[in-house]
Amino acid sequence: VRSENSTEIQSSVLVDSYTQSMSHSTLHTPPSTLLTPHSSLHTPHSSLLTPHSSLLTPHSSLHTPHSSENPPRVLLSADFLRMDLREVFDGQPFVLTGNYPYDISSQIFFKMLDNKELIPCCTGMIQREVALRIASQPGTKAYGILSVLIQAWYDVEYLFTVDEHVFNPPPKVKSAVIRMTRNDVRELGCDERLFKRVVKTVFNQRRKMLRVSLRQLFSHDKMPGADFFAKEIMTKRPEQLSIPQLVELTNLCAPFL
Repeated sequence: VRSENSTEIQSSVLVDSYTQSMSHSTLHTPPSTLLTPHSSLHTPHSSLLTPHSSLLTPHSSLHTPHSSENPPRVLLSADFLRMDLREVFDGQPFVLTGNYPYDISSQIFFKMLDNKELIPCCTGMIQREVALRIASQPGTKAYGILSVLIQAWYDVEYLFTVDEHVFNPPPKVKSAVIRMTRNDVRELGCDERLFKRVVKTVFNQRRKMLRVSLRQLFSHDKMPGADFFAKEIMTKRPEQLSIPQLVELTNLCAPFL
């Protein structure tokens, strides 16, 4: 995904049809989003980061002789956030990796969640602050909506920090490389849409106890009674809850919604 100018985000997606491991030259294209077949998952970490190489590869370089060792490449010029990922690689699983534009990285990961059965692994570089939020655990200030929704479906690894001085010119923020690998969860144990709604509702008022923040979920005629808000979990704040506890909370709310 690449920002073409400061006023409107355009996206480019490089689809590499290699079934062998990716070459370093393929990954040296920040800022971009790279979709690679699942069989290409095992890429050396050293190839994930080379700042300031060009995204725009000469068209002639894409026309290399085809062989079993040198499969064809396809360059798709499209808006990643609008692409139908079920059509990429004929609906087969693929690895998502790249140097993501910091202003839309959260949107990219939400789209990953919408296509989680197609994406067993996602890795790449993002703003360090966002990476810390994604990898944060309950009880920390950074733990929030991104942490919960991604960790419900993916195991998150914070791999390393990228300092400003490795770029020229240096940015004003630090970067980080993370890896998200699909976990074994296939069903949350609650309504998934309602889970998202509950998580967003309570974390939007993260400093308030659940007995306060949850009230806006319910209509006046379906407001739960005093016994509901007297439960022990209602005295907690959202950042104190693990994912299983948030699933439990969703199931508590479900009869009233």
